Amino acid sequence: MNYTITSATKLSSSNLKAAQDVAKAKLGATGTPKLEVDSSLIAGIRILYGSSLLDLSLAARIDSIKSSIS
Repeated sequence: MNYTITSATKLSSSNLKAAQDVAKAKLGATGTPKLEVDSSLIAGIRILYGSSLLDLSLAARIDSIKSSIS
């Protein structure tokens, strides 16, 4: 199954490898991912594999903090 790695900026080869390792370990994703850049993430990555989403972005963490103090 294909998967997508979205990052805040273009990933270096070493960061791409690290993201692929996380995708495999956390979601079981294998193969070559589709790469996307979305600056609204601020920093970090978001991995979409099938219907599973692993959001390790700074934007997600900020939203989580906002929700917890509201």
